[in-house]
Amino acid sequence: METGSKKSSLSFGEAMQSEEKHEYKKSIIGFLDDLEKLNAFEIVTKPVGMNVVGSRWVCKKKYDANGNLLQFKSRLTPLGYQQKYGVDYGETFGHVAMSGTNRLLLCVAAHWGRYPRKGDVTNAFQTT
Repeated sequence: METGSKKSSLSFGEAMQSEEKHEYKKSIIGFLDDLEKLNAFEIVTKPVGMNVVGSRWVCKKKYDANGNLLQFKSRLTPLGYQQKYGVDYGETFGHVAMSGTNRLLLCVAAHWGRYPRKGDVTNAFQTT
């Protein structure tokens, strides 16, 4: 497992210079394929006078509880510091489940004799 001397996440350049560059390339291609399947974006022309927010790739390794490598993960992150409130966005919203909701779901599951399982969402993009 990665320790203090190794970075937990890599930039695109660092990932492409690493020994695992082929694995990182696969994870990036998989991420882009998922975005395309979800119709999460469309290519448009830039409106005059609008700011284009940049982005960067973040690449990581995911490990299980025993320190065994599970997968290589990559995501494209916006450079939010380039945004201006009122120009590039009007409000922000984060999808968060409240602890009371979680307790209720666990109680209902226990009542019905069900057991919760851990899940992993590969891409959490809301499409409208």
